[in-house]
Amino acid sequence: MALPQHLTHKPIVETTNYKEKDEKFYNDATDMVNLSLGYATFNPKEISAKVWRQDKNSKFNRQSQELALHRVLDLASLIIDNLKSKPIKGAGNIVNTDKQEDIDNFYKVNKTEIDTRIDELLAVINNFKSI
Repeated sequence: MALPQHLTHKPIVETTNYKEKDEKFYNDATDMVNLSLGYATFNPKEISAKVWRQDKNSKFNRQSQELALHRVLDLASLIIDNLKSKPIKGAGNIVNTDKQEDIDNFYKVNKTEIDTRIDELLAVINNFKSI
């Protein structure tokens, strides 16, 4: 699905068929339609990542979110570091040990899908590091 070009976030790169990938977590009922990298809304000299959501009328939803690239990478590190019971806390993360079990259970239930995405991320990182 082509993303709108008239909005402030101007996509440079976008995914194809992201909705199909996201629906695996939501039993074929997701409002996520695409991901993009583009010119940031509040500073067009910066590049940001954006998740695109659509409502039932196929209009882009105001819940679509934009994040600076460094924050996306920091989130990825936080997520991967804390998916298992013994996080290494590489970035000095504070862990609420009373709630860590919730993350552990989420990972166990969604292990196949999450591991697939981590494998994809690792392949991209390894390719990036070899350039």
